[in-house]
Amino acid sequence: MTVARFDSSDPQKLDLYRVEAKFGGSYRDHNTPRRRLLEVLKRVCDHYGADYPNLRLARRLRHPDAAGDYSAGHPALITLYPANGGASVGCLLHEVAHHVTQWFYPDAQNHGPEFVGFLMYLYHHHRIIDRESFQRLCQKEGVYIGRRYRPSQHGVRGAPPLRPPKAKRVVPGSFA
Repeated sequence: MTVARFDSSDPQKLDLYRVEAKFGGSYRDHNTPRRRLLEVLKRVCDHYGADYPNLRLARRLRHPDAAGDYSAGHPALITLYPANGGASVGCLLHEVAHHVTQWFYPDAQNHGPEFVGFLMYLYHHHRIIDRESFQRLCQKEGVYIGRRYRPSQHGVRGAPPLRPPKAKRVVPGSFA
């Protein structure tokens, strides 16, 4: 297994990975159908008014322990590695947070405060981990969280919701 090394251009990377590991890493434990991953990807991009990146599920691993990669560009590319548990909503949200960060802050650090703010917002709204627990874990690990992660803070008005509305429960025999 490859051991991640400290990168001076991305000082929060290892600490953030520890934060993600502390809430069990369960977000990487299953494979979500591609159709569902695309729905989540489009919903998040629509929410922030960002272009859609391409999504690729790769058979070959770029790194033995990688679950996903983000490559900025036109169009951007998110690659998930199902063999490492990467085809999950949680892993996709991590990579989409890179995309949204790049969209609003092209010069931001890969795992800097802006990215962590978007990641926290996405994890919370997709019920991966609640905002308060994520903030506590980040504080313990010394990970800084940006404060501008809501679409309205970036001039996006009338953003569609991140989660689809709950289906209306119809009682048999009623007229709903």
